[in-house]
Amino acid sequence: FRTASMGCCPIVPLLASDHVVGRPVFDQADRKLGTIKRLVIEKSSGGINYVEVDRHVLLGLFVKEDHIPWHSLAFVERLNGYRFSGTTLP
Repeated sequence: FRTASMGCCPIVPLLASDHVVGRPVFDQADRKLGTIKRLVIEKSSGGINYVEVDRHVLLGLFVKEDHIPWHSLAFVERLNGYRFSGTTLP
């Protein structure tokens, strides 16, 4: 068994799902919108299509689930979470 660090193949940036699930999602003003609950993967390409985000609304008593396109999220190291580039959630 050889890994990329052993020189068997080119190094490709990969992201493990457990490093995404549970991360917070913020709006453009760095206000927390919710937490990533699940990745939804396109069957044919294997790419992430969108993420399911749990949002606590109404004083945290009610959980609303939103679907956010993966391409509209960017990881922000300072926040240790993802920033949503859109203006409104779907």
